[in-house]
Amino acid sequence: MTDLTQRLPLELLAGILERASIPDVLSFKQVNRAFRDVILSSPLVQHKIELYAAGLEYNAAAGICLADSRNALVRYRSNLDSLRPAEKRTLEIAYTGYRYHVKSAGGVFAIIEESVRLITLGSASRGIPHREWEIPLPVTDIEDYCLYPGEDVIAFFEKQAVDNTQIKIHLRSLSDGERHPAALCPTIYYPWRDRWMCGIYSTSMTSSRIALLTSTRACGTRLLMIWDWKSAHLLFELAEEPYTLVEFIDDHRLLVILDRTRDNASSLVLIDTEKVVVGAPMRTTFQLPPTFYPCAYLLMERGMHEPSPAELLAPFYQDPTQRIAALSQIASRDFLVFRVGALLELLESHEGSEIGWDEWKYCVANPRIDQDRLNILQACVSGCRLICTVSMEPGKDACMKVFDLSIQGRASYLSEQVNAGLGVRDMTLSDARAEVLASDLFDDIYSGHDSIIFTYVSVALISCF
Repeated sequence: MTDLTQRLPLELLAGILERASIPDVLSFKQVNRAFRDVILSSPLVQHKIELYAAGLEYNAAAGICLADSRNALVRYRSNLDSLRPAEKRTLEIAYTGYRYHVKSAGGVFAIIEESVRLITLGSASRGIPHREWEIPLPVTDIEDYCLYPGEDVIAFFEKQAVDNTQIKIHLRSLSDGERHPAALCPTIYYPWRDRWMCGIYSTSMTSSRIALLTSTRACGTRLLMIWDWKSAHLLFELAEEPYTLVEFIDDHRLLVILDRTRDNASSLVLIDTEKVVVGAPMRTTFQLPPTFYPCAYLLMERGMHEPSPAELLAPFYQDPTQRIAALSQIASRDFLVFRVGALLELLESHEGSEIGWDEWKYCVANPRIDQDRLNILQACVSGCRLICTVSMEPGKDACMKVFDLSIQGRASYLSEQVNAGLGVRDMTLSDARAEVLASDLFDDIYSGHDSIIFTYVSVALISCF
């Protein structure tokens, strides 16, 4: 190594390190003093290390100068650390009681009303603009939907026939609502044969796959189907098991929660749709602790395993390798949080097997919130951060608590009161509970880019950091 550093010009060494991954750069820094000095002398490498520590990745393709990227990082850190929104918007939405009428994926927030309202969520720090537009619904009787902005696609699920034995999947462009150009068939028709579908339970979508989890006649069990939506080909129809939620973590792998099975333990199942064993996709099972039941929520930022379309012009984006997922219980709202990248690393040596809790618990963080003092209202994941809305006492104003799981791992911190900081007191809502801002006012929260969306009875409040 010493001979190499002596023979190569320092400019060439710096150029090599500027193109290397940051984990490799940090390893090179430990080799010898010459490498360390080269790294310390490169402003670009130092900036990339600072971004990596904050859970971000440099976007060279944006063509933004180093000084502007540094200034954007300063704004990003300042806004995030204070949790004071740099921008805030209020959207009036017509509440229909529809269970799935709002969703967020890939930095786009969707609202189902008489049409589909779509909002590209902005970032004041990174210069991502806020944008709104509408597309028509393909049919009025929509059971569920999912979207993937990275491929400019949205899928609508329609139940057919009185006996619920047929389903249609309508594939449309997010941009204009027209037939998606990459879809061989604009509508996928699927008969249920001898099964009777009670309803669609969970859906997820990526650049080429759709996963559909449905409840059936068998009590407590659900059927999981996976399509290649571009070719309209049903890839897998998995046996009915007590699945609860499904979520893609990249283009071909998905996580599924499997509630209590053997030994009264729940588990997390990773399914690889590109590897087939005896006609079924490769499954790797991660056992959860026996006390973690029921597992009601799988939280992660959808469609962010690669930069979203809106981030392509930003100076930096969320580092896909540092993104997290969180499992939570419906009763205690206790969390198990893990980096998706750590799960995939463990997969390399254990693929296709069953991994006991003691074998992978070192990958898991367990951020606990003082239940005696704070009451968790809702939670969501933004990149490598777990965001919770909490109340100090029942009926009191809500606060926001953030657990930062980036490389630098800053301690959790409590912001000023969210309601006061976002100006909710100045809003007039039809619901009388708004006057006292009771804890049940929050319907849900979502995230995308550097925005957090608070949905209420008839209002979506978006704050951009």
